[in-house]
Amino acid sequence: MATARKQVPMDNQRLLTVWLFVLAGLIFAGGLWGWYQYVHRSAYGVFWDAIDNNLRLTGVTRTVTQDTNGGDVQQKLQLSLGAENVARGLTTIKQPGTVVITETLGTPTDNYARYLDIQADSKPNLSGVKDVWSREALVKGAGQNQSVFAEGLFSSFPISNLRQSQRQELVQLMRQKKVYEVDYRGAKVVERAGKKGYEYTVTVNIQGYIETLKKIDQMMGLDQLTAVNIAAYEGAEPARLVVVNSIDGRQVLEVTYTGTTRKEVYSSYGARVDVQIPETNLLRSELEQKIQRIFGPVGGA
Repeated sequence: MATARKQVPMDNQRLLTVWLFVLAGLIFAGGLWGWYQYVHRSAYGVFWDAIDNNLRLTGVTRTVTQDTNGGDVQQKLQLSLGAENVARGLTTIKQPGTVVITETLGTPTDNYARYLDIQADSKPNLSGVKDVWSREALVKGAGQNQSVFAEGLFSSFPISNLRQSQRQELVQLMRQKKVYEVDYRGAKVVERAGKKGYEYTVTVNIQGYIETLKKIDQMMGLDQLTAVNIAAYEGAEPARLVVVNSIDGRQVLEVTYTGTTRKEVYSSYGARVDVQIPETNLLRSELEQKIQRIFGPVGGA
């Protein structure tokens, strides 16, 4: 009997220990659920995680559509970052009586462009200009902003492939300069391409945005914005956007520019561009001169 009486408290102690572990597990799980619901899936967390993810991409595709001067422009720009930095653009410009289709390739040092097709009522002879690659060498420090590769990086939400310390520095700069003023309370859940996301109203501080781009330009060694004067953008009219970021993927899905017809759709995150850099001695300026002799000035690549 004495032995039985001693065993009861031991069993109770073990049972208490088990329940303490169960309780601790429930508290931990509840904490994870709370973090997941109120921090990880919060409109604020999704927005800034998408920005950080944009700064460590290996690839992405941006499709831009915009109406202009009675016609419309559509551009598909594929960007690869990392071991090989290259951008490939396919642009279609439609104007009354004319369709111009161009392809561009961009590296940190060069632009390449060709006319895939030019459709016009006059039925011109394109044998000397169609599918002919041209090259433009970029001059570092010249303040050029016509780099095809830089065009891929310097979107409404900058894109790059940077180290963690560089990303932290950039995000801190964006917060400090208040580059993005976001209406988190007004964010609503929407669906794009089968993905749930938050739709935000965003105001962009142009001066802070330009300073961010210059920092990326410096970090990636492009030196295309060296001559840009940040102070010149003080007091610039802010840009206003409607932005959709995926909740689970933490990716920018769509950007619409308020008051304009411009819309950007992002897809193929992580996909790389398989391109062959052409060998050509034809300068871009020489190709444009040939085009002008046939048509006069033509909107194009």
